[in-house]
Amino acid sequence: MEGNEVSVLSLSRRFGKLERDVLQAALFFLGTLGKKSVSIDVFLVNERRMRAINKKYRGKNSSANVLAFKEPDDFPRLPNHTMRLGEVYLSPAYIKEHDEELDYMLLHGILHLAGFNHENKSDRIRMEKIEEDFITQWRNNKF
Repeated sequence: MEGNEVSVLSLSRRFGKLERDVLQAALFFLGTLGKKSVSIDVFLVNERRMRAINKKYRGKNSSANVLAFKEPDDFPRLPNHTMRLGEVYLSPAYIKEHDEELDYMLLHGILHLAGFNHENKSDRIRMEKIEEDFITQWRNNKF
């Protein structure tokens, strides 16, 4: 959508079958956010790798459902090229094990890349409302 670029890579063979759906959902969410000419990378990882990433970059020795790492705003960019928002890491096995939904966790990560957070109550309420609205739109358009 709108010249956005999404790269989805499964770092575990068993998640390869999810790549196409994740790609379509990510493009939908970026477009629904009104993003144009942006790029993100999405990685599907196992719980062990997610734990290692979480420990190295967040100091937490535990796995997670989703991690998002935003590209620094002052990162050098060529004029008229897509703006890289960052990377989203999803752990499909963790998400399934905790009765969560992959598309919802993907959206959550993308919203973090777009600058949303849930640090305080009003930000959390705002982010949750956007998540509910976008997930409903995605699921209604998907079928």
